[in-house]
Order: sequence, then C-alpha cells, then structure tokens
Amino acid sequence: MNLTKIIPKLSIILMSLLPELSFAKDSTLLIAGNDGLYHLVLDETTGEISTPKRIQSYAAGSFLAKHPVHNVIYGCVTDKGKGHIREMHFDPKFTRVEKSSLTQFSYPAIAHLYVHPSGEFLAGALYGGERTTLISLRPDGSVDRLESAIKHEGTGPHHRQNQSRPHWVGYSKDGKFTHVTDLGADKVWSLELSESPDKLTWKESHSVSFPPGMGPRHMAFHPTLDRAYVTNELDSSVSVLSTDQSNSKFEWLTKTSSLTEKDVETFNNVSEIAVHPSGKFLYCGNRGNDSIAVFTIHPDTGMIKLIETEPMRGHWPRNFMVSNSGKWLIALGQRSDSVTTFSIDSESGKLQFTQSYQKVPGAKCVLNL
Repeated sequence: MNLTKIIPKLSIILMSLLPELSFAKDSTLLIAGNDGLYHLVLDETTGEISTPKRIQSYAAGSFLAKHPVHNVIYGCVTDKGKGHIREMHFDPKFTRVEKSSLTQFSYPAIAHLYVHPSGEFLAGALYGGERTTLISLRPDGSVDRLESAIKHEGTGPHHRQNQSRPHWVGYSKDGKFTHVTDLGADKVWSLELSESPDKLTWKESHSVSFPPGMGPRHMAFHPTLDRAYVTNELDSSVSVLSTDQSNSKFEWLTKTSSLTEKDVETFNNVSEIAVHPSGKFLYCGNRGNDSIAVFTIHPDTGMIKLIETEPMRGHWPRNFMVSNSGKWLIALGQRSDSVTTFSIDSESGKLQFTQSYQKVPGAKCVLNL
C-alpha cells in the first residue's frame, strides 16, 4: 500500500469536511419568555430542539445580550413600569445560573441592549424614554452604574411617532461608534464615545434620516460589504444603507417590501432582521403576516431581492436567529408561545420547516451561544 499517495487524499477529504465537523455538535439556546429565561439545545445535525427548561425566573423580559469574555447574560426586564437589567452569571456550559442580580433604573423599560466589544459597558435603547443609556460594567462583567443617558429628539407622521423612540443599539466594527435606530424620529443616530476623568459619556456625531413614516426598528450589517440593513416597522419594508468604515456614516439608499404581491394584509409590521453568515441572504420577521421574509443579497452591490415569505407556524414573530452554522433558523412566536425550526437551503437561502416545535410562554428573544 502506497501511503504517500493515500495520506494527501485523506487530508483533502478531511479539510472538505471541516465546516461540517466544526458544527456537528449541539448548540446552546437561551430564550427570554414571560416568566424568565429558558435553556434549550439545538442539534446542529438534525435541527431538532430540546424541551425548554426554565433556569431563571423573573418578571416579563425582552432582549438578551452576552458579555464578550465572561459567561454573563444580561436581560431587559420590565417590572411595575420601571426598567431593570437582570444580570446572570452562568456555569461554563450555560446550563445553570450560578449568580443573579437585578439593577433598577429610574427610566422606563429598556427595549434593546448590547454589550460593547471591550466588555467595559453596555448600551440600552429606551423606547418610551427618548434616550439611549450608557451603563458601565465591572471587570467581572457585573453591572456597575448608569454613566449617562443621551436624549434624542424628533417626530414623524405616524401616530406612534409623537416622540423619539429608540428601538435598537449596536456598534460599528471598530467599536468607536454606537448606532441607535429611532422609530419615532425616522433616524439612525451615531454616537461617539468620549471619556472624561469621572465618567463615560457620548457625544452625538451624525445621523441619517429615513423617508417620513417608515419607523426604523432593528439593524444588521453585511459581513464583508459596506452595507447595513434596517427593518422599517411602520411600512413593512427593509432599507438598504451604505456605510463609510472610516467615519461610520450612513447614507439611505432604497427600500424593499417585506411582503410579496400575493401577501394581502390589513395589518403588518416587521420585527427582527438578520444577515446570513455567508452574506448571501437576509431575513426579517413579519408580524401580522406571521412569516419570515427571505431576501437574496447581490454579491457586489449588496442590494436585496425578496424571494419568499415562509409561514413561521406561529403568531407574532418578534424575534428569530440564524444558527452559528448557518444551517438553521429558529423563530419565536410571541403570541403563540412557540419555538419553530427551519432548515436553510445553502444555495437559495429558502426556508423549510423541520417539524421541530417547542413551547416557551411569551417567547421574545433567542440567543445562540
């Protein structure tokens, strides 16, 4: 037997299998529901999801964020009209909460939060408070204090646009800017971090205006192109923005409907948005139509084309996520208490229901660890 010929061939075969092998294991999912945090397991080979297990009880929560270094998860919690952050320290496998605490702020509920890549602070969008908050974190990831809150201004023609309504926060790739989508003001704000001797604060750097009445909700970035995508909650569409990496400025380019010509709805608004890890596809949730809209992304221009709206097998898809492997999409039906799994076709991006279905009361946000 000539091993000198066989070994190189085996190496080629193994290298071709590495993408599959690297994800041929279970993934941990955490889901925020009406009564706390639930733990599930996604089988990356079959797409099956395990029976949910509640591992932390708390008042109605919404979005979740993970610390970039520590096994710490932060959750937005609303209790008696006040905004709280539930801070949860986990065991190494994220199966058990080892320590938990609740921090209350004087502002209304936080609609969305995100941890800075440095792990030194997190930002929160106050949908009803016209502000974005900056909260410092201790070296172990625990919440320290509210450093500052910047107030936004602006209104729009829709009845829900009677004031600024920050709905999402995120960061530029270099971490220098904080971006905020403002449903009430039809804007995306960009805030630059400035550090004084006694506290962290922001200064408003620039903003981009959307056509009136669109209501920008959530944003996602393309992994390689200078493009960002925003769900427009109030007119059932997705905007495409150009981005300048040197100064993190945006330019509004165009929008595309999240509904096909066959979708006739008396009411619909969009929710979550996600770009596939490959950069080839984009997904957004339709609440009312109760579907996940599937778009292809042009490899050169970054422009999008709607190819289907896949029924999500539940009601009110507020949130969903694409698995780290890019093989599965997990959709949450907030009003149907449902968690459903879809396979993603690697060539077309289209979705197919796997028949995997679980229940989480008031499922609002899913985090893939």
